[in-house]
Amino acid sequence: LLNDKRVAPFNKNYDGISPFYYSCLNGKSKIVKYFIENLTISINDEWELQQTALISACQEGHEEVVEVLLNHPNIDINKERR
Repeated sequence: LLNDKRVAPFNKNYDGISPFYYSCLNGKSKIVKYFIENLTISINDEWELQQTALISACQEGHEEVVEVLLNHPNIDINKERR
């Protein structure tokens, strides 16, 4: 589905949540890994509640997603809220 040109993986919904962030928030580690490996993802972006995907995955207890994110070379574990 993500390879379909009609799908827009970077569009955000009305809450400002992208499919990447949604996948992190909901513990979808395989999808998170796919996004990271196949698309140009802004891994440290925040959504409307000013939380990064890493913070949200930690708060929700999604250990596999946290591990995937922490293994990304550009992850900023010290990113401050804006």
